[in-house]
Amino acid sequence: MSVMSPMPVSAPPATDFGDTFAIVDVETTGLRSQEDRIVQVAISQVDRHGRLERHWHTLVDPGRHPGPVHIHGITPERLRGAPSFHQVAPVVAEMLAGRVIVAHNAAFDWGFLYAESARAAQTISGGRRLCTLALARRLDLDVPDFKLATLAYWARIEQQRAHDASDDVRVLHSVFLKLMDHAMRSAVALPYSMNVERSTLPWPTALAPRINSPWELPGAWRPGSPLVQGMKFVITGGTRVPREELYRSGIAAGLIPMNAVSGRTRFLVCGSADLRTNKAVRARELGVPVITDLEFTELLGSVSPGVRLDDRPGGRAQPPTAPRGALTGCRVLVLGGPHHHAAAVREEIAGLGGRVAVNLTTSVSHLVVLPGAGNDPRLERAGHLVRLDAGSLRPLAHRVVEISGGARSSAVPVPLGGGPADPVPAVQAPVVQATAVQAPVVQAPAVQAPAVQAPARAEATILSRGWVCDLPIEVNRWELFVGWTTVAPAVELDVVAFVTDADEKVLSDEYFLFYNNLGTPARDVRLDLGSSGEARLSFDLDELAQPGVRMILGASLTDGRTFGQVGPVELTLRDRAGRPWVRAVLDAGTTETSLLLAEFYQRGEIWRLRAVGQGYEEDLAGFARRHGVDVG
Repeated sequence: MSVMSPMPVSAPPATDFGDTFAIVDVETTGLRSQEDRIVQVAISQVDRHGRLERHWHTLVDPGRHPGPVHIHGITPERLRGAPSFHQVAPVVAEMLAGRVIVAHNAAFDWGFLYAESARAAQTISGGRRLCTLALARRLDLDVPDFKLATLAYWARIEQQRAHDASDDVRVLHSVFLKLMDHAMRSAVALPYSMNVERSTLPWPTALAPRINSPWELPGAWRPGSPLVQGMKFVITGGTRVPREELYRSGIAAGLIPMNAVSGRTRFLVCGSADLRTNKAVRARELGVPVITDLEFTELLGSVSPGVRLDDRPGGRAQPPTAPRGALTGCRVLVLGGPHHHAAAVREEIAGLGGRVAVNLTTSVSHLVVLPGAGNDPRLERAGHLVRLDAGSLRPLAHRVVEISGGARSSAVPVPLGGGPADPVPAVQAPVVQATAVQAPVVQAPAVQAPAVQAPARAEATILSRGWVCDLPIEVNRWELFVGWTTVAPAVELDVVAFVTDADEKVLSDEYFLFYNNLGTPARDVRLDLGSSGEARLSFDLDELAQPGVRMILGASLTDGRTFGQVGPVELTLRDRAGRPWVRAVLDAGTTETSLLLAEFYQRGEIWRLRAVGQGYEEDLAGFARRHGVDVG
């Protein structure tokens, strides 16, 4: 079942990416690399010019049921006669050796490849990886989410067999080349990560597996009635049936395991109905039914169908309609100016409905050029963008915006048409007042990928400093991205998170997340610092839903740098599908070295997000002590 396809090599393109690559996709029995297994793997070797050299794929016998057949379509019948991973491990190692691993959500694919290779006593390349999901996010593409199917539509690539590893690698190769082309033209720093082996170390096996529920959360459950798909449950204490088996059986029946009891928990499972653990006490306080593991096992025999999120009226929850203004639909980059001046301009842009850019990407539609911008290398890069491919980019030279009024009227428009060897023309580009700017009109492409329907686009709510946004109760799993400029000299922020009580003091030192502690004990909050210029905070609000608990996000600088030197920090809150819900750009800092970015807190059953932007002249240790961390 293993297939190796040597590919002819044509004349090299002009672009040299500087590395050779192995584009990878795996299909698996589940989501946890330390427990689940690979059922299909595909790898394409690509040279430094993006040309395909070899393609290899195979089914893999996991030694168990293949898992979510409804997703990958790999049945036990299809796996008959397939090799084990132990048998194909040497081929995998050879295909990856010395290459940058490229995958969509690369940490997932690398985690499975490393875990399976370790079981097979096979050493695989431990170099770098490049995540196409992270690269698409950094390029700020005008897409509703970053699923592979959506990027395939964006790249005009037809998917033939979604969730087939071989076809996904074929599609990803084309998407990768287009993303790299955009990155090279924008001089965007690539989000390389190291293939760190410790990233695959298992969490305690007693924790509930992470499940992306396709069902709407049903109402409260009454004992004596059937369980319903989509119900959330928690296990506590010792059980007669092994906890891992209870999790697997519940998931197979369509139920969603959780680690913490909240108002959205529908029942608690334990070995004894009179158990008095903290979770059991909390469940009884909230009126959550408590059942034994044997009762739970019996109830699994007749679970009622749930309502799929995509089938209910209106489908999945959508971001709220963003306030509209003169700059709605515009992506605006501010260059130059003293910090306080540029910060005021950015705040006004947000007030007019515009999205403030932190880096120059091909999505930037407008520039504000303030005094002192002449030394910014992004001016020259913007000129390159227009000159190299004016037909496919918005004409930046005719979209220079001047924010008028008060001290801000000193904005100086600079024409951007000249190339690096050409003098900048003396004639100024047209200047338009911000209040007269209309959102740019983008025509639908004449050619569409025939197998993919155009995804709907939803604009995120723009928050200014101090503003608050309510989050939908039906969405519990989120990712908050922190981004900052990647223009040289590169600056790295120490992004941190605190899970605190109502007094904003950490629940314990384990709830201070930073570069040496990337996850809370129950995995309800995870911090990913693997990409330069970006940090990601993944969290489950249902797991955090305890009285008075809140989550605070901050950042700190070292080496004497201040936030006045770094410039703006961008926050983007996305759901697990990658759709943006909330955006904020914060640059309130001047001489401060630590900055409080955002906080999540509850009002009744509703979680709220506040964009804070409050700075402190203290280092990371002082910032941590402020929130109750014992740093010695």
